Amino acid sequence: MMSANQRMSRVEASLVEWTSSCRFHDERADYREKGGMVPMSKIVVVDDSYAELQLIESYLKTAHHTVLSFSTADGLEDKIANEKPDLIVLDVVMPGRNGFQVCRDLKGDARFKNVPIVLCTSKGQESDKFWGQQQGANGHVVKPFKSEDLLQAVKVALG
Repeated sequence: MMSANQRMSRVEASLVEWTSSCRFHDERADYREKGGMVPMSKIVVVDDSYAELQLIESYLKTAHHTVLSFSTADGLEDKIANEKPDLIVLDVVMPGRNGFQVCRDLKGDARFKNVPIVLCTSKGQESDKFWGQQQGANGHVVKPFKSEDLLQAVKVALG
Protein backbone atom coordinates (compact mmCIF):
# COMPACT_ATOMS: atom_id res chain seq x y z
CA MET A 1 0.00 0.00 0.00
CA MET A 2 1.30 3.46 -0.90
CA SER A 3 2.04 6.04 1.76
CA ALA A 4 0.39 9.46 1.56
CA ASN A 5 3.70 11.00 0.39
CA GLN A 6 4.13 8.42 -2.36
CA ARG A 7 0.56 8.98 -3.49
CA MET A 8 1.00 12.77 -3.56
CA SER A 9 4.25 12.38 -5.55
CA ARG A 10 2.32 10.22 -7.99
CA VAL A 11 -0.41 12.87 -8.17
CA GLU A 12 2.10 15.64 -8.83
CA ALA A 13 3.80 13.64 -11.58
CA SER A 14 0.43 12.82 -13.16
CA LEU A 15 -0.61 16.46 -13.04
CA VAL A 16 2.57 17.61 -14.76
CA GLU A 17 2.19 14.95 -17.44
CA TRP A 18 -1.51 15.67 -17.90
CA THR A 19 -1.12 19.46 -18.01
CA SER A 20 1.58 19.27 -20.67
CA SER A 21 -0.34 16.94 -22.96
CA CYS A 22 -4.05 17.53 -22.39
CA ARG A 23 -6.03 18.88 -25.33
CA PHE A 24 -8.79 20.07 -22.98
CA HIS A 25 -6.26 22.34 -21.26
CA ASP A 26 -5.07 23.72 -24.61
CA GLU A 27 -8.62 24.50 -25.75
CA ARG A 28 -9.16 26.55 -22.60
CA ALA A 29 -5.90 28.44 -23.20
CA ASP A 30 -7.03 29.22 -26.78
CA TYR A 31 -10.38 30.42 -25.46
CA ARG A 32 -8.64 32.68 -22.92
CA GLU A 33 -6.34 34.13 -25.62
CA LYS A 34 -9.41 35.17 -27.61
CA GLY A 35 -10.54 37.29 -24.66
CA GLY A 36 -13.24 34.94 -23.37
CA MET A 37 -13.93 33.93 -19.81
CA VAL A 38 -12.86 30.38 -19.06
CA PRO A 39 -16.02 28.32 -18.54
CA MET A 40 -15.93 26.40 -15.27
CA SER A 41 -18.24 23.96 -13.57
CA LYS A 42 -18.86 23.81 -9.85
CA ILE A 43 -18.26 20.24 -8.71
CA VAL A 44 -18.96 18.71 -5.30
CA VAL A 45 -16.70 15.80 -4.32
CA VAL A 46 -17.66 13.41 -1.51
CA ASP A 47 -15.10 10.83 -0.32
CA ASP A 48 -14.24 9.68 3.20
CA SER A 49 -10.54 9.35 2.30
CA TYR A 50 -8.63 12.62 2.66
CA ALA A 51 -5.96 11.45 0.19
CA GLU A 52 -8.60 10.61 -2.42
CA LEU A 53 -10.35 13.95 -1.85
CA GLN A 54 -7.06 15.76 -2.44
CA LEU A 55 -6.31 13.73 -5.56
CA ILE A 56 -9.73 14.25 -7.13
CA GLU A 57 -9.77 17.91 -6.17
CA SER A 58 -6.33 18.51 -7.73
CA TYR A 59 -7.33 16.86 -11.02
CA LEU A 60 -10.54 18.89 -11.24
CA LYS A 61 -8.93 22.19 -10.27
CA THR A 62 -6.19 21.69 -12.86
CA ALA A 63 -9.00 21.44 -15.41
CA HIS A 64 -10.31 24.82 -14.14
CA HIS A 65 -13.34 23.51 -12.24
CA THR A 66 -14.45 24.99 -8.94
CA VAL A 67 -14.39 22.20 -6.34
CA LEU A 68 -16.12 21.80 -2.99
CA SER A 69 -15.02 18.73 -1.01
CA PHE A 70 -16.81 16.88 1.77
CA SER A 71 -15.56 13.86 3.72
CA THR A 72 -19.02 12.59 4.61
CA ALA A 73 -22.48 12.43 3.09
CA ASP A 74 -24.03 13.69 6.34
CA GLY A 75 -26.17 16.73 5.57
CA LEU A 76 -25.19 16.55 1.91
CA GLU A 77 -28.63 17.52 0.62
CA ASP A 78 -28.50 20.82 2.52
CA LYS A 79 -24.97 21.52 1.28
CA ILE A 80 -25.95 20.79 -2.31
CA ALA A 81 -29.09 22.90 -2.04
CA ASN A 82 -26.93 25.84 -0.89
CA GLU A 83 -24.07 25.36 -3.35
CA LYS A 84 -26.04 24.30 -6.47
CA PRO A 85 -23.23 22.32 -8.11
CA ASP A 86 -23.15 21.39 -11.78
CA LEU A 87 -21.96 17.85 -10.96
CA ILE A 88 -21.23 15.55 -8.01
CA VAL A 89 -18.32 13.09 -7.78
CA LEU A 90 -19.27 10.50 -5.20
CA ASP A 91 -17.37 7.67 -3.51
CA VAL A 92 -19.36 4.48 -3.00
CA VAL A 93 -17.69 2.88 0.04
CA MET A 94 -18.25 5.31 2.92
CA PRO A 95 -19.42 4.98 6.52
CA GLY A 96 -23.08 5.73 7.14
CA ARG A 97 -24.91 6.10 3.84
CA ASN A 98 -22.90 4.57 1.05
CA GLY A 99 -22.58 6.24 -2.34
CA PHE A 100 -25.26 4.08 -3.96
CA GLN A 101 -27.74 5.16 -1.26
CA VAL A 102 -26.71 8.82 -1.57
CA CYS A 103 -27.05 8.68 -5.36
CA ARG A 104 -30.51 7.10 -5.11
CA ASP A 105 -31.60 9.69 -2.51
CA LEU A 106 -30.35 12.62 -4.60
CA LYS A 107 -31.89 11.36 -7.83
CA GLY A 108 -35.18 10.79 -5.99
CA ASP A 109 -35.25 14.40 -4.80
CA ALA A 110 -36.82 16.80 -7.31
CA ARG A 111 -34.28 19.50 -6.37
CA PHE A 112 -31.30 17.37 -7.43
CA LYS A 113 -32.59 14.85 -9.97
CA ASN A 114 -30.95 16.72 -12.86
CA VAL A 115 -27.53 17.09 -11.21
CA PRO A 116 -25.19 14.56 -12.85
CA ILE A 117 -23.40 12.14 -10.52
CA VAL A 118 -20.13 10.34 -11.27
CA LEU A 119 -19.33 7.45 -8.96
CA CYS A 120 -15.62 7.25 -8.19
CA THR A 121 -14.98 3.99 -6.41
CA SER A 122 -12.90 0.88 -5.93
CA LYS A 123 -15.99 -1.18 -6.83
CA GLY A 124 -15.25 -1.91 -10.49
CA GLN A 125 -17.24 -5.04 -11.29
CA GLU A 126 -19.77 -4.80 -14.11
CA SER A 127 -22.50 -5.50 -11.56
CA ASP A 128 -21.35 -2.47 -9.54
CA LYS A 129 -21.46 -0.24 -12.63
CA PHE A 130 -24.91 -1.59 -13.47
CA TRP A 131 -26.14 -1.03 -9.91
CA GLY A 132 -24.79 2.54 -10.01
CA GLN A 133 -26.71 3.20 -13.23
CA GLN A 134 -29.83 1.78 -11.61
CA GLN A 135 -29.41 4.30 -8.78
CA GLY A 136 -29.19 7.13 -11.31
CA ALA A 137 -25.42 7.61 -11.69
CA ASN A 138 -24.33 9.29 -14.92
CA GLY A 139 -20.78 7.92 -14.88
CA HIS A 140 -18.41 5.54 -13.11
CA VAL A 141 -14.64 5.78 -12.55
CA VAL A 142 -12.74 2.91 -10.92
CA LYS A 143 -9.96 3.60 -8.38
CA PRO A 144 -7.08 3.78 -8.91
CA PHE A 145 -7.65 6.04 -11.89
CA LYS A 146 -5.74 8.47 -14.08
CA SER A 147 -6.71 12.11 -14.35
CA GLU A 148 -7.80 11.53 -17.94
CA ASP A 149 -10.32 8.88 -16.81
CA LEU A 150 -11.90 11.18 -14.23
CA LEU A 151 -11.96 14.21 -16.51
CA GLN A 152 -13.47 12.22 -19.38
CA ALA A 153 -16.23 10.91 -17.10
CA VAL A 154 -16.91 14.45 -15.86
CA LYS A 155 -16.99 15.82 -19.42
CA VAL A 156 -19.41 13.13 -20.57
CA ALA A 157 -21.66 13.57 -17.52
CA LEU A 158 -21.80 17.34 -18.00
CA GLY A 159 -22.91 16.75 -21.57
